[in-house]
Amino acid sequence: MESLGEYLKKERELKMVTIEEIAHITRISTRFLYALEKNDYESLPANVFVKGFLRAYAKCVGLNADEVISIYERTKKDKERVEVKEDKGSEKHKIQSLKLIMIISVAVVLIAAGGGIYYMYRPQKDITVEAIKKEVILSQAETPSFSPSSDEIPVQSVADGASSIPVNESDKNKSVEDKKEGVRNIETNGREPKIEASQPKILEPLSLVITATERAWLQIIVDETETREFILTPGERFALKSKERFLLTTGNIKGTEVTLDGVRVTLPDNKSNVLRNYLLTRN
Repeated sequence: MESLGEYLKKERELKMVTIEEIAHITRISTRFLYALEKNDYESLPANVFVKGFLRAYAKCVGLNADEVISIYERTKKDKERVEVKEDKGSEKHKIQSLKLIMIISVAVVLIAAGGGIYYMYRPQKDITVEAIKKEVILSQAETPSFSPSSDEIPVQSVADGASSIPVNESDKNKSVEDKKEGVRNIETNGREPKIEASQPKILEPLSLVITATERAWLQIIVDETETREFILTPGERFALKSKERFLLTTGNIKGTEVTLDGVRVTLPDNKSNVLRNYLLTRN
C-alpha cells in the first residue's frame, strides 16, 4: 500500500515541482519537506505544525488539503495501534521471563532444602564391637611395649658370633647410677628442659657532630642509604646518627671539626684542602 509520503512525492514529480520551489513559496525548510515525503514524522515538530506543512504542500502541488490531512491522521492512528501491540508483546515477554525466574528460584530453594534434610538425617556410621576391638588393638600396637623403671636398665643383646665382654660390678653399678641421674635431670616435673637463647647484643647508634670554624660545604652518606648535603657557616653545628658508619666529604678540611660518639676525630690534611668519602665508623 502506498504511504502518504510516497503519494506526495509522486504528485509533486507529476506536476514537475521541486522541493526548493515549495520551500520558497511556503517558507518551510527543505529538511521538513523531505521528512514529509520520507514519512519521517520523528524529525518533524508538533502535530499541529505537521498539519500546517501538509496543507501548504498540498496547495503548492494542487492536491485537496483536507484529503491529505485525513490520510495523515489515518496513518498516525495505524502507527499508534501497531506501537500499542508491540508494547503489549514486550510486556508479555517480561511477564514470561519473570515467571521463568521465579520457577528457577523455587527449584534452587527446594534443592537446597532437600540437601539440608539429607545432611541432617543421613545414616550414621555403624559402630560395632568388632570396630572398637580393632581400634583398641591399634592403639596398643602404637604404645611402647617396654618402659624401664628406675631399678631396671635394658641390657643390649650381643650380636650373633660375637664374644661377650665381662663387666666389672662396680662399673655396672656406676653406669646405672649415671643413667638414673640423667633421667632425673631430663625429667623436670614432666616438662622439657627450657633452653634460653642468648640475646644478641644491640649496638647503640653512632653519633656524629660536625662543627664549622670556617664556611664549608659538606656531603655525608649515612649507612650507604641516605645522602645529606649542606653548607655550614662559622659557628654552625650539625648532628647525625647512623647504625654503622658515615662517609664524609668536605670542601674545607681546616674549617671542619668532627666528633664521633663524643671523641674528636682528626681529619687527614692535603694540599687541596678537600676530603672525599672519608670513612667514620666504630674502632
